[in-house]
Amino acid sequence: MRKLEVSDTDTLRQRVKQEISCSQHIRFVQRLQCVLLVGEGCNCYDIAKWFGVNPRTIARWVHSYAQHGVTGLKDDPKTGRPAKFTIEHLNALQHDISRPPRELGHSQQEWDGKLLSIHLERNYDINLSLRQSQRLLRRLRQDSICNDIDQFHNSI
Repeated sequence: MRKLEVSDTDTLRQRVKQEISCSQHIRFVQRLQCVLLVGEGCNCYDIAKWFGVNPRTIARWVHSYAQHGVTGLKDDPKTGRPAKFTIEHLNALQHDISRPPRELGHSQQEWDGKLLSIHLERNYDINLSLRQSQRLLRRLRQDSICNDIDQFHNSI
């Protein structure tokens, strides 16, 4: 059998990282795989290189598994100040940014943080700083990519 090759591994690596960041379940499965490989005798440095993570992270997962079992590999619940947005707000906003701003009565052709801040204040009575609006816009775009990926997987 001849050696198999995959072209454009940089794009593929980025896509894998996107998939992992979009799903708690996928992150959990990745951690399980890494701990299993350590259990099978592979060293942390090789595993880290294969999965694109830091070797200390692999060691931390192994220690967490040893102390807490499988539940030690799950993401911790997020803490902090409650969000200003409900799921309904985010879904509506996701729909808004999927459309050109001109369709919603704005003069710009593309979304940016400043325009999103204005849109939020005008339509949702939510006041965010420019930086918060930029973060939210990036998150909504990333979530949109994740949703597209999920829809693609569901169609297969």
